[in-house]
Amino acid sequence: MIKDEMADGLTKDEEADLVRQGERTVDNLKRLFAVIFALSFGIAGASVIGRIEAVLSSNGPLNIGRPLLLLNLEMLVVFTATAAIFYHHGAKFLDHRYASKPWSEAHPIGFALDFITLVLTMVPFYFMAHSLRSDITHKVGYTMYFWSYSTLIYVGLLLLVLAEIRHLPVIRERVFHERLSQNELSRDRRLRSFWFVMNCVALIVVMKLFDWQLDSGNACPTNGDPSKFLYAFGVVAVARDILDYVFAWRYIYPVPSHIREKKAVLPIRIVTDHLWVAYAISLASISYLTYLIFWEIQMLDVGKWLAACRV
Repeated sequence: MIKDEMADGLTKDEEADLVRQGERTVDNLKRLFAVIFALSFGIAGASVIGRIEAVLSSNGPLNIGRPLLLLNLEMLVVFTATAAIFYHHGAKFLDHRYASKPWSEAHPIGFALDFITLVLTMVPFYFMAHSLRSDITHKVGYTMYFWSYSTLIYVGLLLLVLAEIRHLPVIRERVFHERLSQNELSRDRRLRSFWFVMNCVALIVVMKLFDWQLDSGNACPTNGDPSKFLYAFGVVAVARDILDYVFAWRYIYPVPSHIREKKAVLPIRIVTDHLWVAYAISLASISYLTYLIFWEIQMLDVGKWLAACRV
């Protein structure tokens, strides 16, 4: 037997070459879905410049209300922070899964599903960027922006459910015939559990705030003068980004093992270390969210919201 032969029949040199090839493949994929982000950030930047040009070219006195300025800045921060974090997570997922040691055997369908999942996650950012344009906000306020953000989080939850089903041992091993390292499986499972619970809580809070505004007589909480709802929505979204970035750092960015294995605070540890807890919370949360979005608020009733939010 060759001295450097690995348990799966690969020598160390062969495994190193596979990792290098994986890195090149992953880099090419990153360029593909990075295009969506480049377009989104370009559109968002053009929207900001368009607003500035409109103000500077106005012949009348400058009349920029501080509340409206603060709201526009808050929505821009939400878009920038959320998009940057999602892109970073997606890029590092590809690195960990397909371009690192120990080498993981990928399946063509599984590889395609991972890439499609990343692309579907990125698409709502394109619509969020367009909804920052002044001609849209002047017509419907931040309605399209809020709808796009809600779609991002809700579709992301559904994709996490599908990812969890795909990674069940019986499906991963018998259907996709994938061999992944235990460290990668543990890392991925903890992140999925954390993301699902965190995003469910954040979206439920936002939707309940929206529903309470409707009950109080505000026909369209995302339009009109800067409202308490929009400010609160921005605070929740930024808080979600901060929590996501801080907790996921140890699993996403290459850090020493003593940092990676450092215990999280108790509520997070209960979710990430006990799968049945995450499953129970997730099932109850996604069921309630589905009821809240599609029956209580009726987000799919486009005609209703156009009539309520259009100026």
